[in-house]
Parts: sequence; C-alpha cells; structure tokens
Amino acid sequence: MYLEKMFTVLFIITTNGLNAIKAYTVEECRVIKTSVQCCVINGPPTDPDTIDDVRKCFEDIPKTDTQNCDIDICVAQTKGYVTPENQINKEVLDEEVAYSFDHIPTLLKPVKENCVYGDLSRFGSACEFILTRRCIHLHMIAFCPEWKSDEMCEYRQTRALKCVEEMDNYTQADMDKFWGN
Repeated sequence: MYLEKMFTVLFIITTNGLNAIKAYTVEECRVIKTSVQCCVINGPPTDPDTIDDVRKCFEDIPKTDTQNCDIDICVAQTKGYVTPENQINKEVLDEEVAYSFDHIPTLLKPVKENCVYGDLSRFGSACEFILTRRCIHLHMIAFCPEWKSDEMCEYRQTRALKCVEEMDNYTQADMDKFWGN
C-alpha cells in the first residue's frame, strides 16, 4: 500500500516516458539493489570514528549468507540503536534517520513512516535489522533527490524507477528472490 504512494510520487517527479519503460522480471530488477550508490545525498558529516567502527563490522564478521544479521546488528550497535535484547531502538533510529535525512523532507517522512515505524514484512523474510536496511535503501532509490550522471547510474535510474513501481505486486517470495535469499 505505501509503495503505491511512493510510485505516485515517482510518477510525478519522473519524465512522461516512464509508462513506456518495459516491465522487468525480479531477476532483471536485482541490479537496482546497488543503485543507492548512484544517489547523491549530501548529508551531515559522519564521525570518522563511526566510519572506522562500521568498516570493522564488515571486516571482522564473515558474510556467510544474505540472511545473516550479524553485520547489520554490528552496524546498528555502532550507531547506538540496538536495545539490550538485540532489538532496534526505534527512538534512537528515528533520531539517526532525522539527522541523516532532515535536509531531504521528501525522503525523511516516508523513511520514518515506513522503515522506522512501518510494517517491514513487505521487504522479505529476514531479521528486523536487514529489513530496515532494505526499506531505507529502496526509499533512497525511490526518493533520490539527485542521481549521478554517469552512464551506469543513468541506466540504473531508469530501471530502478520502474522496478520499484513493480515491487508493489511482489510476493514475499519475490522479495526474497530479489534480495538474493
């Protein structure tokens, strides 16, 4: 349902050529997972110590499968939004999201509503930390204020906008397939 709202915004902010873009399969849409690196978001500076600590999460924890939450939990602990019960502290995550996206209200509101406080089951079957990351990444793609203008990013932007639109019809199994589960 909320993805439908996202698509309405996408349709308004994209060119009229959007309707002419072909439908893509789940496999063809998988390329957009990395499209977030094509989104230009000039936000507040990140503390260099936090960057080093987050980097250590990726270096110290082997990525055994796409369902392993250890890296996502490590990143969340580094950023301070994990409860003692290994759950997401929504209030702290809300503050982190506000700090990161306050300068982009068109992204801030849907991320808070859908990724911090919304139903994450739409993003597949994984732990809450992975589902939250997936939600934020897809919203960054859908509401990206500016795309890099290189050839690869232009290709991904066109495909990403159509694929995000089609995700409203994905089943949970489709989402798991999309994310590589």
